[in-house]
Amino acid sequence: MFKGTIKEILSQIDSFEWNFCVFAEPGEVTLNTMCVCLDIDDEMAVDTGEHLKVFFEGKSYIDLLSISDIKGVIGYLTKQVPHPSDELKLKAILYYEKTDRFLEVSPQN
Repeated sequence: MFKGTIKEILSQIDSFEWNFCVFAEPGEVTLNTMCVCLDIDDEMAVDTGEHLKVFFEGKSYIDLLSISDIKGVIGYLTKQVPHPSDELKLKAILYYEKTDRFLEVSPQN
């Protein structure tokens, strides 16, 4: 289990198991949004019908994406834009979370 910002999770993405899931604080998701990254098989997640929700240290967090999905999104993005910024990675992650499709970008993005 890990707690930190999305920016911290992105910087350590390869250290997480593929079956972990990222849960974010509700609201607008930015690089500074606090998240928990955990194996949902080991933790108590509540299905709200729209999202999975976990409670940690008195706060609720909603599911964003699995580590496996995030790695896939970043891998696809990196094929288009070598060394993408964290901002572009987050944009691609949020696009995938909303549309279930990879973000298509040009190298100047």
